[in-house]
Amino acid sequence: MSCMAGMVHGELQIIDNQDGERITPSVVCFPKDSKTGKTSIGNNAILAAQSNPENFVYEAKRMFGKGFYHKDIQQNMKYWPFKIKEIKGKGVADKDAEDNIGICVTVDGQEKIYEPIQISAAVLNYLAESARTRLNAFPTFIVITVPAYFHDGAKQRTLLASEIAFSNKKDENNNPLKVETVLLAEPTAAAMSYGSMVMKNKNEKLPADERILVFDLGGGTYDVSIVEFIYDPENPIGEVKATDGDNYLGGGDFDNIIIEMAKNEFIKQHGQAAFDNCDPLERKTNEIRLRQEAIKVKTQLSSNTSATFNLSCYRGTLGINFEVSRSRFERAARGLFERLEEKVKGVLLSYGKINPVYFDDGKLDIEGTRRANPGNNANFNDIIQNSKREINRVIMVGGSSRIPKVGETLMKMFGETADTPAAQKKVVAVLNPDESIAYGAGYYANACKPVEGDKGGHILLVDNTPLNLNIETLGGLATPLIHANTAIPAKATQIFSTAEDNQTAVTIRITQGNRSKSADNYLVGQFDLKGITPGRRGEAQIEVTFEVNENNILNVTAVDKKRNAKEVFVQNISNNLSDKDIENMINDAKNQEEADKLFRMRCEKKNQYEQTLFALDDAVAQSTAGEAAKADIKKIVDDELSWVGSEDFMKTEVEAIEARIKQKTDEIQKAIAAGGAQNQGQPQPDMNNNPTNGNNPDVQEL
Repeated sequence: MSCMAGMVHGELQIIDNQDGERITPSVVCFPKDSKTGKTSIGNNAILAAQSNPENFVYEAKRMFGKGFYHKDIQQNMKYWPFKIKEIKGKGVADKDAEDNIGICVTVDGQEKIYEPIQISAAVLNYLAESARTRLNAFPTFIVITVPAYFHDGAKQRTLLASEIAFSNKKDENNNPLKVETVLLAEPTAAAMSYGSMVMKNKNEKLPADERILVFDLGGGTYDVSIVEFIYDPENPIGEVKATDGDNYLGGGDFDNIIIEMAKNEFIKQHGQAAFDNCDPLERKTNEIRLRQEAIKVKTQLSSNTSATFNLSCYRGTLGINFEVSRSRFERAARGLFERLEEKVKGVLLSYGKINPVYFDDGKLDIEGTRRANPGNNANFNDIIQNSKREINRVIMVGGSSRIPKVGETLMKMFGETADTPAAQKKVVAVLNPDESIAYGAGYYANACKPVEGDKGGHILLVDNTPLNLNIETLGGLATPLIHANTAIPAKATQIFSTAEDNQTAVTIRITQGNRSKSADNYLVGQFDLKGITPGRRGEAQIEVTFEVNENNILNVTAVDKKRNAKEVFVQNISNNLSDKDIENMINDAKNQEEADKLFRMRCEKKNQYEQTLFALDDAVAQSTAGEAAKADIKKIVDDELSWVGSEDFMKTEVEAIEARIKQKTDEIQKAIAAGGAQNQGQPQPDMNNNPTNGNNPDVQEL
């Protein structure tokens, strides 16, 4: 579903679509004949789909960042009347490929293939035309809300969809329209709507601060966030502290529960043969009718304890008619309600500074059994309970939050019943589930670009980044520049250096993830900084800067400080990384916590020992020892350098590494002294620091 809000005569209002509706279904139906029909959006598309089911497209947003062979795509294909195919493929079932889905429709007798972003662009274009009708001009500053757990590749595609939607628009002077688009997480927008409501309520005393949990269950996605507000009358601020969610859980999944109930009821009444005996086109038409009836029944069950599912002529003259009780529906959808509950527990755990880890079935690892040191974990249930006590309000938004069992589940989690006094209730329905996110986006837009007559008092809301952003350093180590849960926009700069003598270029590899080993994280991208002034290892000064803007777009610059040469790399965070990939990386990081710690320690010992060996090698070369003594010492140094660079080193226990380093360092230093080496003025190796060769001891090597 889509909804718009904007400033009309100095007041923030919901903007109706071209058909006078406040809510627009995010669906598209392409015409069979472009000369006799037009592309329909929203409820008009649903009507057109009755005679043109193969060209009726929905749930495009669910395809963002996913590949054709993704399990969720394969599972949902059976519910879609439209056809999809793999595009940009390798000719094999590549399960790791992303954004290779083509949506197939037939127009003028020819197959046309659209990418998911084009479907979203069609919906945005319809909304833009509706806004122009109401505002007498196209908007030039747009806030588009996206699921908080949308990975950043999907966010990038949302921006592209906006660009496509406005690409051919003209301003009042018939010049190309210049539109600025920003993204805002949906639960953050809902929080903005709630915070603005609190600030405007002059009849009640303004609280000093407040912590709210935003539960956002939409048609296709589910997010849950915890936001802290400080209600300073002059500068109110809210900050997102924790976020969790599921990009493949929403109202559509509850519709599917009822659809499966209806199909099973038909088979029970009329037999499998009657169900299978159906013309393909008729089947697609009936699937759309089936879904619309399921949505109707689901809606009725939100206010009634039972509803009648009645669909005539589902297979020929045979229809489906049966009674659905609310309890039967809730029992059938029990697995979905449990998934909702687990994510609430997960965000409460995150708020308590513990990253949640989930099993493959979506269950939260509440005992810590999948972590590196389960016996050393805090009591996670206690942390969740403590976080609950910190929460002042639970705000339910999204149309699917109207399902009664959703509210009951949240009330039970927070120890409430129907008899709990209103003043003591945390779980409240104070916002319009369908419109609050649009209002929040409108408040945010006006805070960014105030219109004439604006009275100020806007709440500043700060979001964060979910995973570490790293640069790969010597030994394959992932060195974070921007850590997970850092408020955005964010910027970090660090000095690095070369790993070899006379090195004139370095490859900057950027990864995202919380693992210590760079190869275990997602490769965002890489680029080369060339033309570095030749010199000794560690002499070059390479300044690397990571900068993340409000839309989670990463800009990376690398500067050779000696000659002020710069290379710039811009990449959307997570790129094609799916939400499942992010979740897996978090889980892997926790499961491999001990292994990562050992890997980091070995890398640090390796880099430290290498620099010590190079310093000792320099000391030998400048000593007065005889050539034979120098050769013996050099052999020891070379042997140690070979060992440090071997696979055996990374497999050796840390204690054994430390013992060998001490032994060999003492042996070499004694040999230098015995050979008459004169070390005065030479750098002395120190195993607690990098060698003092004029470089910053905090500089890492690339």
